[in-house]
Order: sequence, then C-alpha cells, then structure tokens
Amino acid sequence: LLLVAIPDWYESPMWKRVTDKVLGEPAGRPLVAFERVLVRETRDREIHVRHRLPFAGYPLAVVLAADGTYLGHESGLPGDGDVAGWPRRIAAIPARAARIEALRRDLDARPEDPDVLFELGRLLAEAGETERAIALFDRMERAAPLAPAERLGEARYVKLRHNVVNLLEAKDFAGVEGLCLKWRRRFEDHARIADVLLLQANARFLAGRHDDAQELWRRLVADHAGAPAAAAAQKALDLTSAGD
Repeated sequence: LLLVAIPDWYESPMWKRVTDKVLGEPAGRPLVAFERVLVRETRDREIHVRHRLPFAGYPLAVVLAADGTYLGHESGLPGDGDVAGWPRRIAAIPARAARIEALRRDLDARPEDPDVLFELGRLLAEAGETERAIALFDRMERAAPLAPAERLGEARYVKLRHNVVNLLEAKDFAGVEGLCLKWRRRFEDHARIADVLLLQANARFLAGRHDDAQELWRRLVADHAGAPAAAAAQKALDLTSAGD
C-alpha cells in the first residue's frame, strides 16, 4: 500500500508533473504493484504519521506491507527535479526493507562484521535513518580502521551531510566549508566528490562569497558533467547570472 499525504493548500508544479506517475500510471511502470491512496489533509483531518517520521516536506509517501507493517517512506520531492526518480525510489522501498531486516539478523550473528555494518548503515542512511546509520559506521571504523577508501569515504560523507544540516541551521557557513575541506583532503578521488563540492560552493554563496561559489560551481560543471551535482551547479550559475 502506498499512502500519499498532501495538505489541501499544497501547490507545486513538480507535483503536478509527478501525480500521474504516482497515482494513475499504466501497467509496467514502477508503482504498478502498489495499491495507491491519495489523502488530502485539512485542518480537520491530518495524518499524524508525519510527526513520527523524518519529515522534509510534502508530499509524504508512506509504504506499508499488506499486513500493515511499516516499510519506509519518502518525504518531499527531489530537489534536483528528477520527477521520474521519485516513484522509482518509492518502488525500491519494499526490497530495501527486506534487505535491512536480513542484515539485522546477520548483525545479530556477527556483531562486528565490517561488511554487514557498512551495508546496513548504507541502507539505513538511504532510508533516512541517518543517526542509526552513523552509529553503525562508527562501529565499522572501529572494527576495520583500514577499510577501503571508497567505503570509508561514503561513511564519512553521510556524517558530513548530517553535520552540514546542523551547521546550516546555525548559519555557520564557514563550518560547512571546513568540514568539506577536511573530507576532500582524504577523499578527493571518491565518487562523492561532486556532492561535497556542491555543499562547499553553496556554503560559500550563503556566506556572501559569491565569486568563490561561482568558481566551484563552474569547476563542477566542467569536471563532473552528467552528475546531478553538476546539473545543480549549472542551475545555480544560471540563477546568479540572471540576478547579476
């Protein structure tokens, strides 16, 4: 069951584009196996589940098994404008939930297995359970301090994103850049480098360092063409150029 909740005041051009993919798509599309229900919240009728889950904005999509067991959720539309990606991520939730459950059983049997710790942490981060993921990554680093750089960089990236949220709320933009530079010193060749550069560039812009931000955005576009971070950087360059 896919339950999609939006308030009656909610308006979004992207949501209008994705509605047919979520609630009315033809056979063969990602959500064909789901029973889909759209609930429009009003002041008199509100789905309180959003107060119990990590909530990043509407629409809120909650996936339940046939027996009502909670499997996962998606909150908010993708910031990169990937409309088709939203239903694909929802469709992946049941398989991910099954894999998480299997890994938890493996972890009970092998509590300090770095492979299990990493994979479970990665899937929990993907599911939005960041603090639990970070706790598992910390255990992984203690169990395997010489873990491969690709794995260690991914674990540190999840921590970085978590800390960046807190720093942005505090408007500590210099702190964000410091964390990004620290990560880059260790993992400059990592697959996440474009995402970290985007975080750093955005922090520079918020700090009022517009020229420095544009320099990093241009580097992203030139060096990481095709990456979502590069597309976001190009959009930022277009917007700031229009503002100038």
